[in-house]
Amino acid sequence: MATVRARRQPNGRLTPASSSRSISTTASSHCWRNLENLMEKPGRPMSAMHNVGMKLRLPRPGIAAKLFIAIFGVCLTIAMVMGLAVHTSFEQGFKGFIAEREVQRAQSLANVVSEYYREHGDWAPLARDSRRWWRILRTVSIEEYAAGGGHRPPLRGPHQEYAPPPPFYLTDTSGHPIAGAPDDIPADPKAPRFAVELDGRTIGWLVRLPPAPMPDQLETRFRSQQLQAGWTIIGFSALLAALVSYLLTRMLLLPIRRLGEATRELAGGHFETRVAIKRHDELGQLASDFNFLAHALEQNERSRRDMIADISHDLRTPLAILRGELEAIQDGVRPLTPTTLQSLQSEVLHLQQLIDDLHELSLADVGALRYRMTRIDLAGLLRHTGQAWQEALQQAGIELQLNLPSQPALIQADPQRLTQLFNNLFDNSRRYTHAGGLLRITLTTPADAIRIDFDDTPPGVATEQLPRIFDRLFRAESARSRGQGGSGLGLALALRIAQAHDATISAMPSDLGGIRIRLDFPQTGAHTE
Repeated sequence: MATVRARRQPNGRLTPASSSRSISTTASSHCWRNLENLMEKPGRPMSAMHNVGMKLRLPRPGIAAKLFIAIFGVCLTIAMVMGLAVHTSFEQGFKGFIAEREVQRAQSLANVVSEYYREHGDWAPLARDSRRWWRILRTVSIEEYAAGGGHRPPLRGPHQEYAPPPPFYLTDTSGHPIAGAPDDIPADPKAPRFAVELDGRTIGWLVRLPPAPMPDQLETRFRSQQLQAGWTIIGFSALLAALVSYLLTRMLLLPIRRLGEATRELAGGHFETRVAIKRHDELGQLASDFNFLAHALEQNERSRRDMIADISHDLRTPLAILRGELEAIQDGVRPLTPTTLQSLQSEVLHLQQLIDDLHELSLADVGALRYRMTRIDLAGLLRHTGQAWQEALQQAGIELQLNLPSQPALIQADPQRLTQLFNNLFDNSRRYTHAGGLLRITLTTPADAIRIDFDDTPPGVATEQLPRIFDRLFRAESARSRGQGGSGLGLALALRIAQAHDATISAMPSDLGGIRIRLDFPQTGAHTE
């Protein structure tokens, strides 16, 4: 295997140097030309590996990591702030305790020193003998220990140093040192001092010695223990924060993951999918909304399948009749007479009506039906439509009763579409009301609105089926015979027309024993004069 070394020229190009093996000059020059072209070609990065590296990006953290980091960060920040606050409060409290303890010790020492002054009359004996000062301090220490509940100060161990010198020295009223003042430390005029009084007059001062450059071992050990305890508490707080963050993240994301899985199942056409999340928060409401959506999609899918099956049946029936009639005519079984042509035409008209109803319903669904709104008299329009249906209803053996007010009921509406709506309602009663029945139409104006009720006599519809009579191709079991005609689309189209007029249409049992179809036009669009 040949290896090639290269060296960089002053112009920045790479040229081949000596090789460990001889290679052909042509191959070498060709290789170097390709290498130089690759490096010098404008618009291209340093190498093809750069493009590959640009595509290799680190994955972005998901919502679980973001929630964990956010909750953990907040908990950890709170723990650290609390630790810092406790440490600061402890430092300040500790300093205050030391200062208060110092005042108490100075007061105790001042009482002992004042009694000494009362006994001797001046400071001369104390100034001549420094050991007396140390004995006085020792006496004060024993009294302080006894006042704290102890019996005597602990003895010095074999490996322990003597306690540090007392932090006070005595001066006279002029500030000249009397006892306890170190020779190598100059007097500090800003040092804390406490008055020594006898019978209400100041006889001297107790001056605080300057603090040692390094604290004593007891204070250092105490501070170290407190610092270690603080870091231990922060560490446990961090672990607890991590555990709480994990549990909260899991509790929040588990329902979301279930919803995600259920959504993918729903997208795959499994409309029976439901999410079992029993919560009383926003996630529980989201799960409830998802289940409602899945139920609606399942119902729509079932309705779609039923509609396709019903349309196929309704289209197949007239086509089968037409085919049978035509084949009979072709075979000479049935002669071509006006009666035969009328039968063929009837089936063609039935098929045409079904197609027209489907077309208009599809236009209504997409909002493509045109409406020409104008101010009309609803009572007059309903009276005119009823008169047009009078003969057809009489032929079916149905009595028509119109209970309409004499004054106009004015609204903004499209008269042609409302006539189509009323025709569908008249035709529905004509087809499914038994002979000898009654169709009663009533118009009232409750609360400045307009209400129209279409009541007919039996047969009726079961109460649980009433909400579905406005579905496409729906037929109640008691009136399911297609021999009575009808495409099952009339009431669905009536619903779309009513909605276009901001009106509501509903079905309920009638006091006549059949069905009541109620139309309520809103108050904003209804006016009576």
